[in-house]
Amino acid sequence: MGSSSTYDPEYSASMLFFATIAAVALSAIWLSHYVSRCAFKISRWPPGPRSLPVIGHLHLINELAHQSFAKLSETYGPIMGIRLGSKPSIIISSPGLAKELLQTNDRTFANRPRIAAAVHMFSSSSSMSFTSYGPWFKLARQICASELFTPRRLSSFREMREEQSGQMLQAVFQIGHGGNQKVEPRTILFTAASNMICMMMMGKLSAEVSADVPGYDFGTLKLQTLADELISLVSVFCVGDYIPWLSWLDPNGYIKRMKAVGRKFRALFQAIVDERRRRSRGANLSVDTTEDFLDILLAAAEEHKQDAIISDENVTALLLDLFLASTSTTSIAIEWTLAELLSNPKSMVKLTEEIDTVVGKTRFLTEKDIENLPYLQMVVKESLRLHPPGALLLPHESMEDCKIGGYDIPSNTMAYVNVWAIGRDPSIWETPQMFLPERFEGKNVTVYGRHFDLLPFGSGRRMCPGWSLAMADLHLLIGTFVQAYSLSVNSGNQSDVLDGATIDFSEKAGSSISMRTPLAVFARPRLPLHMYQPSS
Repeated sequence: MGSSSTYDPEYSASMLFFATIAAVALSAIWLSHYVSRCAFKISRWPPGPRSLPVIGHLHLINELAHQSFAKLSETYGPIMGIRLGSKPSIIISSPGLAKELLQTNDRTFANRPRIAAAVHMFSSSSSMSFTSYGPWFKLARQICASELFTPRRLSSFREMREEQSGQMLQAVFQIGHGGNQKVEPRTILFTAASNMICMMMMGKLSAEVSADVPGYDFGTLKLQTLADELISLVSVFCVGDYIPWLSWLDPNGYIKRMKAVGRKFRALFQAIVDERRRRSRGANLSVDTTEDFLDILLAAAEEHKQDAIISDENVTALLLDLFLASTSTTSIAIEWTLAELLSNPKSMVKLTEEIDTVVGKTRFLTEKDIENLPYLQMVVKESLRLHPPGALLLPHESMEDCKIGGYDIPSNTMAYVNVWAIGRDPSIWETPQMFLPERFEGKNVTVYGRHFDLLPFGSGRRMCPGWSLAMADLHLLIGTFVQAYSLSVNSGNQSDVLDGATIDFSEKAGSSISMRTPLAVFARPRLPLHMYQPSS
């Protein structure tokens, strides 16, 4: 006996629809994979591992992409061709090829690829860090070079930065109860760096940057709260960044959160811009008033009012660029440096003795002392070699066909420079895994984009424009921390100074590559106790 069945036209139509969609999707996957493979075969593409349909080589990349790329480069060489989803990409892992990319082909690779974090949180068309190469980018770089980060401008804020450095030391003393309890420097350093850049940008401490925005159901917007959310979202994986036709997918809700954070940041900074305009309308700055970055940007916007090249969105996006680049990267870099000094007691003792000799114990180190502290400068370079905050420079994107390392690189190719791998390459550095500041003794190696074996701030048109401020902050905060406190991980009796501390140096991905386990130390005062008390 056969079983009877009833024909359901709606069910059949539904099945036909889904079958058609599946067939089209599979065809698209196959065609995309076939075309991309053929495209790579047409030109002399750099060597790399075999890819998979749709995802390319994404399955070979873990959370710590710089480590994954470094491992693959051991097999495929210092220039490696891969596909991140559907996007052709090259990975550069040698100084010579980095120079070819960032100097010889600087203009060709002056673009940035569009990624979700940039679009939704930074307004990528307005952000200097993420915008395409064009008039606004050029003007923003010009303003940074000629107005914001000049020696004269940075010098005008020197006393403020030194004051914030002193307040950092007071916070360590209070939180650590004078060395009797452990403190985590990262949080305290982040607050210090945030205060420094916010004072320079807007004349306010970071805790004071807040606003009630009419017309939005945001409540009171606070910079510190928004910053935590933004930093947690900057480096998350969004499938649409690599497979554009799947950009509608948001399984973890990251895109939704990015859009919300972006709206709040723009509303907060716009409220600050509006308040500044109201306050300054009809008034001139006095001779004794120091212009902050917002004053300079608004003056530039007024100057270019006719060509409308600087909008309020450009101003607010640039403020966000400057804030992010000057906070987590600085605090994380200092934390790595303190960890290395604790693990290498000879370096800690040598640095402490240098500071005691040059500065003494009756006053805190100042920025003017830095030029007379060569070992401190070597310590900072060595730490940036081993632990560059941006282990992979922000991705570049080619605007036209070119050649790198003799290979044909088509337009719209993403390029990553693995500065972490370059800094640990045994063919470049002797005993590269060791923390050895003395390797820079007598050598004119700088971090300013001219020596391609040490590129913590990049090079060329897309080099970090605030490198001079970053270096001033690093030297000041590291130097004062070491001057003011004897540090120990295991106990308060400073046994680490003799034996070296055992510290977890594993990494955690984020807006910067941080220590997976935050450093926690006993910080025992080395200077007269009255120096740790707030001035009356």
